[in-house]
Amino acid sequence: MYQPTYPSSFNMPTTEEPTSTPPAYHHPPTYVQHTDTHSPTSTTTHRHRHLPPRTHTSTEIPPPYRHFWIGTPVASPALLQDLTTLLTAAASSIPLAGPNGTDLPILGSTTLIFNGASPKTFQTFYMPLRPPDSPPNPWTGRCATVHKPYDAVVGAVLLLCQFHEPGFVICSFGDWSGDWLPARELYLEVFGEEAERPLWVDEHHESGFMPRWSFD
Repeated sequence: MYQPTYPSSFNMPTTEEPTSTPPAYHHPPTYVQHTDTHSPTSTTTHRHRHLPPRTHTSTEIPPPYRHFWIGTPVASPALLQDLTTLLTAAASSIPLAGPNGTDLPILGSTTLIFNGASPKTFQTFYMPLRPPDSPPNPWTGRCATVHKPYDAVVGAVLLLCQFHEPGFVICSFGDWSGDWLPARELYLEVFGEEAERPLWVDEHHESGFMPRWSFD
């Protein structure tokens, strides 16, 4: 029979028989993360003890600022031209690079890949593109930018894909009137018109594919 191994902080009974008083349990240090996978179903003391539910503390590191999207845009001549125009214009004021913050951004008929130029780099933006006349592909992507300068380009690219690709869904940790302002201003500067405000996760989260983050 499998016998679990317990940390020294557990004061276990010395017998297999049930006892009237449960053994003392000393909480582990707060820096150790635990998951409550066993729920007490009886007052009988068993050798397999359950851990207390995990609680969030102020010392936990929050997830990095990021964006999500669902959909694979068609690599139409119009989209490729607009992406080229956007990246060229953005590069005049925002340091851009290829994967890992080096070389040049990559734009082709199958992918778009870029990052901020080192040292202002974080997660590489990667988006596959599909051939014309191919069926829709609900591919889910994400990119954590932690508000690095290239975040404005990531946002503007997503807004552009939304314009060209029906059903393209954008989700984000940011709010439309604050965090997304640099992306909106870049889009307006390059294309001469305001980007359409995306349908946000408020309209989609009940389907289960995204958490509850939303625009303000």
